Amino acid sequence: EKSSFSLESVKDEKLTLTLGDHSSTNERAMLQCVFGFMTYLDQCFPESEAKVIATEDTPSNSPDNASIDSSESSPDSVTRFVQRLNHHKLARAISFVVALVYLERLCRQGDSLDRQKLKNFFLAALMTGSKFLDDRCPKNKSWAAAGSVAIADLNALEVDFLSSLSFAAFVSDREVSSMLDDLADFSRCSSPSQRACTAMARRFNPARPS
Repeated sequence: EKSSFSLESVKDEKLTLTLGDHSSTNERAMLQCVFGFMTYLDQCFPESEAKVIATEDTPSNSPDNASIDSSESSPDSVTRFVQRLNHHKLARAISFVVALVYLERLCRQGDSLDRQKLKNFFLAALMTGSKFLDDRCPKNKSWAAAGSVAIADLNALEVDFLSSLSFAAFVSDREVSSMLDDLADFSRCSSPSQRACTAMARRFNPARPS
C-alpha cells in the first residue's frame, strides 16, 4: 500500500503518516530514511572530492563555492552536513523530503551534483522547503549559521538555486508522496547492489569527475 499524504497535514506538528509497508512512521523515522539515502549519495562520490576548495577558475565568492566546508565547523560528508542542519532544528522532517524533491528536479534538468554543490544546494533546498511549508520560518541569518556560510554567500546561493528551479518552488502532494514511498523502499534494501537498483537511486545522478 502506497502512502496517503497531504501537505496540509504537515501543519500538524504531530505529523504521522504511512511509508509503504511501514506503520505509523513519525518524523524521526522519516529523517532516518533521508540520512540513509544521503549516505548512499556520499558513497557515489570519489574520495578525492572529500575536500573541495576554491580554484583560480572558481571565484571564492561563488555560490557553488561558499565556505560550507570550513575545517573548523563542518565535516566533509553530505550525510553529516545534513545531520548537522537537522541538529539546528530550523526545519521539520517533511522539509527534508521536500528538499529532495527540489534536488531531483535539478537532476532531471541535467544538473550534475558534486559533493560540494550537493551540500550547497541541499542547504538552499531545505531553506526553500521550510519557507514553502511554513508561514513562520527562521531568517536567512539562522540558516547561514547552521550551514557555516556567510550570509552574503547564502543569499547569493538562494538566488542561484531558485533560478535553477526557474523559481518554481511549488511542490505537490503527489511529488512528496512518491518521494516518501521511494525513500521507504530504499530504506528496506540491505546491500549496495539492491540500493543502486531502487527508484530512489535512479532519481539522482551525482557527477563523477574524471
